[in-house]
Amino acid sequence: MSIRVLYGLGCLTLDPPAVIGGAPKVLLDILNAVDATQVEKHVLLPVDHEALTRLYQDSGARVHISRALLQTFGDPPEAPIRAPGERVRYHLRRGVWRAKRACGGLGRAALVQRRAATLRGILDLVRPDILHLNNASWMGLPLLTAAAQRRLPYIIHQHDTALRDSWVLSVCRRTACAADRCIAISDTSEAALREMHVAPQRIVRIPNVVDTNAFRPCREERDRFRETHGLSADAPAFVFVGRLVPEKGADLFIQGAANVARACGLARFFIIGSGPEERRLRELAIRVGCGSRITFLGARNDVARLLPGMDVLVNCTRWEEPFPLTVIEGMASGLATIVTDVGGPSEAVEHGQTGLHFRHQDISSLSASMTLLALDPDLRTRLANAGRAIAAERYAPERLGPQLLTLYHSVLAERAQQQ
Repeated sequence: MSIRVLYGLGCLTLDPPAVIGGAPKVLLDILNAVDATQVEKHVLLPVDHEALTRLYQDSGARVHISRALLQTFGDPPEAPIRAPGERVRYHLRRGVWRAKRACGGLGRAALVQRRAATLRGILDLVRPDILHLNNASWMGLPLLTAAAQRRLPYIIHQHDTALRDSWVLSVCRRTACAADRCIAISDTSEAALREMHVAPQRIVRIPNVVDTNAFRPCREERDRFRETHGLSADAPAFVFVGRLVPEKGADLFIQGAANVARACGLARFFIIGSGPEERRLRELAIRVGCGSRITFLGARNDVARLLPGMDVLVNCTRWEEPFPLTVIEGMASGLATIVTDVGGPSEAVEHGQTGLHFRHQDISSLSASMTLLALDPDLRTRLANAGRAIAAERYAPERLGPQLLTLYHSVLAERAQQQ
């Protein structure tokens, strides 16, 4: 008999709408990994996003839509850039005022209950055995509330360490502590859950995965990319992949690129992504004298076809990112990697073996690592080959389905014993 699982998203960022990444992409990996003969898959989305809905349906899931997941507390505040371990206090008045204005003056608790009442109707319709929520955050609170009211077992799959500084921390902490299981995707993710006082026995480690069939070295794609962009065979190509927002650190990449360009005349640099910082970043590239050497490729859904044309992937995140998909995608594609020495990136990449670390937010350290790989093709090759092997061994999608199925059976067995 199959297990009926309802999958939800605690956050949804699709900017631009055609590009799917982050938690929605992780959920797609989950749906593709879980055996449809053993799990009946349902997905709850806040909007009928055509591309996302189609991908989820193609994975064998039934998609349900409820706007009750939207605007629980109005727009959440922008997360400020912070150093590892630094505490942040948010000013809540603006967000609460927006929520009350949009919802007839309701307070936050009353609004959660109203949204939860709508979502209880969906739970009654789908009748899932388990709720699997990707990220316990502001958007998922009504769904977790509805699940608790229906005594439905639920699992929180936590991808975001920023929850520790969230303005809904107190509510999210309670829901996380009451979860049957919390999935940590890295040491950084597990530390965030422990700081929320989640019991250690309720935390399960399951890392993200990468499609090693899609993300792989490909000579044809490499030659095509280099011909398109006028790159010689021996020109080192560096790439940054991510949304162009301050916390991702694309400005660090550009400043590092300017230093590398002075040491290696052949080096070229590419930025894949879009966002509110794009104009400022283009201006920065010109200002540091690297405008002609840096190419902005925009947000793309064909990243797997672009990466084989590169040599080095650089992750410059300013925040304690729990587990960067772009890093393991670069490793799987046969690229050497350079990552910050804090958070999930430093866990995924072993310094000197599968890539290089640089000191967090230190442009001199980043520039030195980039310059070293620009001038040493043998080192690039060695790190790339080792990274590719680790990606295939540790992050293959075939590992994810059985791990989740075991977890679902364990949660249901515990609940049965409690009744």
